[in-house]
Amino acid sequence: MERKRKRHRGGAASKRKSRVRREAHKSSRESLSDPALLALRDAWKSLAILERGKRLAPLIERYSLRQLACLLNCSEARIRQLVDLTKLPPEAERDLREGRMGVKRALKLVRDLRADEQRRRLIATDAASRQKLIEGGARLIVKWILQLLPETYAVQFLGIVEGEERGPAGEIFLKFMPKPYMNRPSADPMRIIRRCRPKYERPGFAPDLLNFCIAWWAAWGPRVMPDPQVRAAAVAAAERCLYSRIYVGGLAG
Repeated sequence: MERKRKRHRGGAASKRKSRVRREAHKSSRESLSDPALLALRDAWKSLAILERGKRLAPLIERYSLRQLACLLNCSEARIRQLVDLTKLPPEAERDLREGRMGVKRALKLVRDLRADEQRRRLIATDAASRQKLIEGGARLIVKWILQLLPETYAVQFLGIVEGEERGPAGEIFLKFMPKPYMNRPSADPMRIIRRCRPKYERPGFAPDLLNFCIAWWAAWGPRVMPDPQVRAAAVAAAERCLYSRIYVGGLAG
């Protein structure tokens, strides 16, 4: 019986791979019939770097990075970089054309501008939007910390991290807090949290576990909530929520 199940799983996997290959082959045939893409391939080596990006930009909407990289004989990362360069401000584009700015510096500028725009989207100005961010952040904090600490220790943890780099755990915050350009607030928060987990094994001893949690929060909190006021309010709201669950809930019971 087990052998039959394995054969069935193997057959299903083989069918999936065949379907993917057929779709890739079909897509490749379609791309080869696109005059704009064929013209770009023929002129590729003679084009300047900015011109390559500008001619790639409209094709990104119709083809995957893999398709374009395969046809143009370069990496997917290179395709992405060329398209990123089309997002330079006019002054920076002129500096790149005239050799006053290198490609590496230009790409960093694009990343910084993108991060600034993402932060602006997440830093709300009206009271209703800010409150929504605070409440969502508080729920996320409570869900995360209760997977690591009991409620009473979780309240203690939130009291410690309220001051961030100016609080009792300031040294840990200064070590693990990200630089502003590293923030990617548009990404999935749970994915950011998982990625920011400290690389060492979770300790079993309570004080070490508390430091583990502080280091983890210092890494993911500013990435998910880049506005320090929203972040502080979310921590305070999470602390009130846990305090209510422990003491008010306990008295009601």
